[in-house]
Amino acid sequence: MAKKIREKPRREVTKRQLARWQQQRRRQRILFGVGVFIIAAALVIVGTGWYISQYRPLHQIVLKVNDIEFNMDYYIKALKFYGAGQSSYYVYGLADTIPTVIEESELIRQEAMELGITISQDEVDKELESSNPPLSKDYRDFVRAALLIDKLRDEYFETQVPVYAEQRHIMAMFLESESQAAEVEARIGAGEDFAELASELSLEGSTREEGGDLGWHPEGVLTIASGTSLIDDYAFSAEADVLSHPIYEEERIKNVGYWLIKVLERKEKQEQAGILGILLNSKEEAFEIRDRLETGEDFGELAEEFSQDESKDDGGDLGWLTPGEAGPAFDEFIFNHEIELGVVSEPIFDDTIVTEGGYWLIKVVERKEETEKADVQVILLGNEEEAQEVKTRLKAGEDFATVAQEVSQHESKDDGGEVTDVTQDMLTVALSEFVFNPEIDLETVSQPIRDDTALTEGGYWLVKVVDKDDNKQIEDSDRELLKAEIFSEWIETLKNDPENKIENYLDSGKKAWAVDRAMRS
Repeated sequence: MAKKIREKPRREVTKRQLARWQQQRRRQRILFGVGVFIIAAALVIVGTGWYISQYRPLHQIVLKVNDIEFNMDYYIKALKFYGAGQSSYYVYGLADTIPTVIEESELIRQEAMELGITISQDEVDKELESSNPPLSKDYRDFVRAALLIDKLRDEYFETQVPVYAEQRHIMAMFLESESQAAEVEARIGAGEDFAELASELSLEGSTREEGGDLGWHPEGVLTIASGTSLIDDYAFSAEADVLSHPIYEEERIKNVGYWLIKVLERKEKQEQAGILGILLNSKEEAFEIRDRLETGEDFGELAEEFSQDESKDDGGDLGWLTPGEAGPAFDEFIFNHEIELGVVSEPIFDDTIVTEGGYWLIKVVERKEETEKADVQVILLGNEEEAQEVKTRLKAGEDFATVAQEVSQHESKDDGGEVTDVTQDMLTVALSEFVFNPEIDLETVSQPIRDDTALTEGGYWLVKVVDKDDNKQIEDSDRELLKAEIFSEWIETLKNDPENKIENYLDSGKKAWAVDRAMRS
């Protein structure tokens, strides 16, 4: 027989209990809501921080070329692509040039599209894959820009450079002064060989190495290569086998100069000592530390722990001292040759130290003789003839400093030619022999001293047209140079076109941020 189920008595809920339960549920809903709000707020804060510090800077517009915008992320990718494998110093230098690269690349792309010249995505991807290792697809635009430039040169600019043109076979040499050029001109007129004289005397590298022979070129090539039209101007207006008179070029750099030097002061050699030191509060503490050193503890470690001198961070290294720099008590220990190197001094009191006490423990690690020094005034000139003229002016009483400011090509000209603490290893042999010769009185101005390591400006060309051809095939290297020049002029035309609008929003702070990001990623 089935059991009869006994019903549990129904529990009656009082109004007070119902009110309490409803109150608990409201409290739970409030707590749950507050928790959700706090979590959401935290997420918002984190998200806002990420947005402000990462997302927003990367997506801000930094360059605009017509209607095309480039953001910070694109700029950083450009820094990484063009600065790959380079030092941070190099990449910082790129930070100023990359905007121009991006601007020019975009102008080229837009203009090339008008000309019907483009690079396909397959061409870009193939180039990316051919690199070792393959390049990231982040760099597609930069690879496309390089491919597009090559295609423009090969297809568009190829037709703008002739295959045949009037040309000249030219010889030239660059000489230091008009008088030397006139002398060499006379020697060639007397039958001496141009090539031999150019190899011996020319101060321009390629003409000296090639015996003055510049080869065959159409008009304009040597102007592009040398940065001056002087040779082209003569060669394409002169007859063959006629030597030019000296042609002056003011800004050509040459490896020769002439010094006029006046010694203001010679400083006698002094002994130097390299020392370590620990500065301590009291004599008692100094003796305690000395005892620890005597038992073999490391000087540098104790200096770092106890010394009151700033040298503690360098293990107590006080560098090199000369007599008189640190006072008599120091000198008596440091420069006493009866005291062996490596011996630690007794505590030396120093009343010049503004601290709580002032007792030094000193150890001499090396002694040597200081290099002889001199203070001088100098004038650097471009040729011997000019140097002699200036020497005459100084001899007549003109002020050395004033003349140096007027004519010297040395960086000291703004200081009236004065250079202090010159040592022998800073000078050529000829200069050193004058400066450090005790038999030459102070304030004596030297004769012009030639220096083949100095860089000066100005000189004279001698040019000769060996032969002429009115329709000679242009060498491939010359055609490439001419195409590159036309291409550069084309880019400048695009940049100067008022219809092309370029906007750059980068400042030094944004560039620095981008470089840091590029170097870390």
